[in-house]
Amino acid sequence: MSSSSSLTGIPAVLKLMDQNNYHTWKGTSRIILTYIGCWDLVSGVTKRPSSEPSNADTPRTISNSPSEWDRISNKALSFLVMNIDQSLILVISSCENAAQA
Repeated sequence: MSSSSSLTGIPAVLKLMDQNNYHTWKGTSRIILTYIGCWDLVSGVTKRPSSEPSNADTPRTISNSPSEWDRISNKALSFLVMNIDQSLILVISSCENAAQA
């Protein structure tokens, strides 16, 4: 059911084709995005921080580092692009990040 692209390591699921398979695609994608650590960002739970941690002793995490948030957003966007039909790519291509997509 799920595989991984040999070029990117991004998991693949049954592609979203249209509204007929949306609910199946969404459920499967949520599970995979949770597994790869992207769901909180995609769902909007984790917002992009406005600045990097100011203290060198503070670990950089998705919740406090814009660069880490951007890295995970790019990973999630890659997942979304790879798992939707080409005809739907225009729908998300203008989005700046995975949360918008």
